[in-house]
Amino acid sequence: MTYFLRRILGMVPVLLVTWTLVFVVLEIIPGDPVNLMLAGRPASEEVRERERKRLGLDKPVHVRYVSFLGRALKGDLGESFQTREPVTKMILDQLRPTLELSLGGFIVGVTLGVILGVLAGIRPNSWLDTSSMFVALLGVSLPSFWTGMLLIFVFGSTLRWVPIVGEGIPALILPSITVGLFLSGGLARLIRSSILEVMGQDYIRTARAKGLSQWVVVMKHAMRNALIPPVTLLGVQFGLLITGAVITETVFARPGLGQLLLQSVLNKDIPLVQALVVYATGAYIILNLLVDLLYGIIDPRIKLEQAS
Repeated sequence: MTYFLRRILGMVPVLLVTWTLVFVVLEIIPGDPVNLMLAGRPASEEVRERERKRLGLDKPVHVRYVSFLGRALKGDLGESFQTREPVTKMILDQLRPTLELSLGGFIVGVTLGVILGVLAGIRPNSWLDTSSMFVALLGVSLPSFWTGMLLIFVFGSTLRWVPIVGEGIPALILPSITVGLFLSGGLARLIRSSILEVMGQDYIRTARAKGLSQWVVVMKHAMRNALIPPVTLLGVQFGLLITGAVITETVFARPGLGQLLLQSVLNKDIPLVQALVVYATGAYIILNLLVDLLYGIIDPRIKLEQAS
């Protein structure tokens, strides 16, 4: 309990620095939000000043900064400059398709990454190792937009096995594969190196001496101790999937938080950008805490170290 309390208190400076950076960056970006809202429509200076006052842009920078921090702590980050809708509602409207894509890509990436990593780890320097790492390298190296367009051309347009756009699980298959391939590449290489390191330990030789099969030795004894580095990677990558799938969403014409963030930055929609950063930071913090909990489940020794 003390350990997690220290972790939570230690995250307060992270939140403060992150929120301060996003406030400063949005302040120094060229462009007047009022002009962007008007989109070229003529308006008198009186109308412009009235809009600035309504949006709070007439107040000094330090007043707006303190107000932003207070609203961030309460979870009320105001209305969008562009649509005048509550930014929290706009984010919630785009959250479901983003979570669907993130979970789909996560499942594909973990499944493929574990299979490739285990196959390469149990047969090092063999054709199986070379083939698995070649596929993993392709997943990391190929750009997401190219992979997505290739999948669309082959499986969507030519073979017509799955729909390219739409809702439901069928339309989610190709975007999930596009996102999951990148995740699987790094995960497979990390699992391979972790298994190779663990397989040389004394308890693995003892398990083999007892006559256990290779599959049991790897999956029951080696895999559990080799999961710490991959779990760390997955925690970071899942956070990136939630907030960073802009390219995949664009290629497959899917709504989501990535597209929402891109448009809000281009339009200098300050409340919406701030809200997205605040919630994304919170998501990363929660994921890090979950990863810490998983450490204790995977290896009880870590739990004892945390308690001490």
